[in-house]
Amino acid sequence: MTGATLFATSVAIYSGMPLLLAVRRATYQMSLLYAYIAAVLTLGGLLGTVYVLPVVGDIALLAGQVSYGGFMFSTLITVIVGRELRVVRTIVLLTVVVDTVVFAIFQVTHLALTKGGALNPLGVNPAVFDQSLRVVVLGGVLIVAELLALLAVLELAKRRRGTWPLAPVYVLAYVGILALDGVLFPAIVIAPQSGLGDLIAVSVHDKLVLAGAYSVPLALFLALYPRLIRRFESTPIPLHRFLPRRGDLVARRLREQETKLQRSTEQAARATATVERILDAATSTLLVATDPNFCITHWNSGATELLGHTPEEAVGHAMSGFGSHEELARRAAELGVPGDLQHVVPALVREGRGRDWAVRTTSGEDRVLSLSFTEIRDQDQLIGYLCAGEDVTARMRTQAALTDALQREHASVARLQEADRVKDEVVSTISHELRTPIASIRGYSELLADGDLGQLSADQADAVHKVLRSTARLGSLVDDLLHLDHAESGRLKLARVPTDLGQVAAQAWDTLEQLAKGRDLRLGLHIPDEPVPVNGDPNALERVVLNLGSNAIKFTPDGGTIDLAVEIHDADAMLRVSDTGIGIAPQDQHKILQRFFRSTEAYQRAVPGSGLGLAVVHAILSAHAATLDIDSTPGQGTAITVRLALSSSSAPETGP
Repeated sequence: MTGATLFATSVAIYSGMPLLLAVRRATYQMSLLYAYIAAVLTLGGLLGTVYVLPVVGDIALLAGQVSYGGFMFSTLITVIVGRELRVVRTIVLLTVVVDTVVFAIFQVTHLALTKGGALNPLGVNPAVFDQSLRVVVLGGVLIVAELLALLAVLELAKRRRGTWPLAPVYVLAYVGILALDGVLFPAIVIAPQSGLGDLIAVSVHDKLVLAGAYSVPLALFLALYPRLIRRFESTPIPLHRFLPRRGDLVARRLREQETKLQRSTEQAARATATVERILDAATSTLLVATDPNFCITHWNSGATELLGHTPEEAVGHAMSGFGSHEELARRAAELGVPGDLQHVVPALVREGRGRDWAVRTTSGEDRVLSLSFTEIRDQDQLIGYLCAGEDVTARMRTQAALTDALQREHASVARLQEADRVKDEVVSTISHELRTPIASIRGYSELLADGDLGQLSADQADAVHKVLRSTARLGSLVDDLLHLDHAESGRLKLARVPTDLGQVAAQAWDTLEQLAKGRDLRLGLHIPDEPVPVNGDPNALERVVLNLGSNAIKFTPDGGTIDLAVEIHDADAMLRVSDTGIGIAPQDQHKILQRFFRSTEAYQRAVPGSGLGLAVVHAILSAHAATLDIDSTPGQGTAITVRLALSSSSAPETGP
């Protein structure tokens, strides 16, 4: 990195940080600016003569000179931001303290290097740290004087500027102060025995180069933040009071106390006004404030809306005049206290919850308000009470209506349950009573069909076969009713024995083939050669296959296909009945396991049936801990899959 680049980087760092801190408003903005000024002073004191920055040509600047320019720049920015005399005092105090600390550090370091009490591995020349007290004191005084002179020029320009812009004055004043330092520092602080004129010329030349470099960020700051500059120019800084007198200190403290009191008063007034606006904005909520004696001090618009009284009619009057004495007596009886506000309200405050009060408005309308009371305290002193309430009349009426409707619903449910119980008893009784006549009809019809009672003509034989088919259907219906009755009453007894599900399906298939006679249907049976063992009731499982298969036959038009398959899948035995029938509508699929339910398609196509078949299947499978899945698409068909757990038995029964 060249000397010019290093110089430009140093100027950018020295000027960039205070500009960043100046434009970012923060809680500790001034503290950060003070800390940066102290850091620049410390850095300049420690590195002042350690290295030289060659800028261009024969021009070379000491590190301390660059730091000095950054210090004057930072102090100017800080005063513009702070706009107070105490900011100037703080900067001067920082300058004195930092110079003192740096001088002490130099003295200790010089003493350590010259007396041999410390190692010097870098070979630092002790003369670097040999600073006289005169140079330090004069240098510090000169810096403070130049800072005050710079601010004095700006204050004079602020008072006499007229209509002229002050932006050029800031830059010219900054350049002039640095040029003045180029004259005074060699003459007062260095004070050589000879060659003073040449030294001053070089010093002024160097300071003008330095001022030119720092003028760029200063002009940029003036151009980008005119609002900050205007605030500074509109706020005079009384530099003539730089040294505070006792009277000034007392006056300043009084002004500060007066300002604080004024701010507190304004804040209290704003807070009071805000609270009142908030209370009045709650137009649907009653908010009433009282003093400790229950004299109303605030009556919001919500109270006017709910009760009808205006604030003029309420404020200054006792709260007891705006409620029902009978209602107050009822609340007192509930709380077990005397019937006046002095006892009821504190009891409600201790209770900590709202209560419903019946009130009457000025228009004569009866309303129910939910009221709650809280104490208003200033530290430990009770200064009043706040009553908050809302109109719950509609809610109470709705609640009463809901309670009445719920009671009617409970009564209806009880009647329905009783009707359902009676219906179950009737079904069970009738089912048992029908078994005997059905058995008689079937027996005599079979005798007629077999010719045991004489030969029948063709028409007579056909009639007898129709009677047998109807009797079988009626018997099946009675059996279904009995199965459901036993299942719902917990009296369904099933044998859980080792059974070959494939053999059960084969036996049921013979019956299904008979049911499909005379129909144009393609029937397919798929049973594995090896047994499919399950623990179950073979008769009940056969009924499951018959019910599923008969449904498939009934709901599949001629030309369709019906398949019955049994297979083993993982640890389950699967029974699947599929068809290409009319299918089941999606809205009906969750209902078909209910008793007596029949789909819309069944009614429209006049398909015979009782609606009990799948209900019986579901009852039997539930007793076997089996599952039933339905996959159906209207117009394409239905597939019902039953899953049962496989049995480990090797000798399953096949049924009766």
